[in-house]
Amino acid sequence: PLLPQDKLSILRGINNHISQAIASTSQADLSSTPTQRIFADIRGSHLESSLSSLAQASISTARKVQPDALYKKGTNGIGTYVQAIEGIFVAEYDNITNVFARPEWMPVCESTCQASLADFNRTLRELNGHIQKNLLTDCFLGYEICGMVRTLSLRLQDTTGTLKGQIYDSVKPVRETSKTSLSKLIEDTRVR
Repeated sequence: PLLPQDKLSILRGINNHISQAIASTSQADLSSTPTQRIFADIRGSHLESSLSSLAQASISTARKVQPDALYKKGTNGIGTYVQAIEGIFVAEYDNITNVFARPEWMPVCESTCQASLADFNRTLRELNGHIQKNLLTDCFLGYEICGMVRTLSLRLQDTTGTLKGQIYDSVKPVRETSKTSLSKLIEDTRVR
């Protein structure tokens, strides 16, 4: 989603002009300028639509052909989805740093990524529901998700300085389910 340099230059000029005009008025509220809101709305919907098929693929690849088959690492689309989120968010952050002033980077990044994060959150909740229904066979998917999302949150924090908390919180239901799965696995092993 990287924008061409000439477009970034035009957007930077527009943003500077509007920011200066707003700053010169007595009712200045620089916490969210019109350019920030417009950028976040337009680019946010672009990011959301770019990632939507991967969200659907993550859910559909969780369905099994054989109900008693154990989950095998890497067979769910969540890995590709997580990689795409990282790539798209880092590229979008690069766009943002080329258009907006430094104090605006984090708020614009957070608002631009908000819709995509909401979809990611929804996807993780659906996967968690699947894991709960198939706890003994798919708990390993939960472990894999927890590891991937933790790594994603740390990498985005290092790169963008933001989004870590929102991403880390999105995996909380899966993390809780994964914690309870260990006792269920031990109990199942004992019973068998």
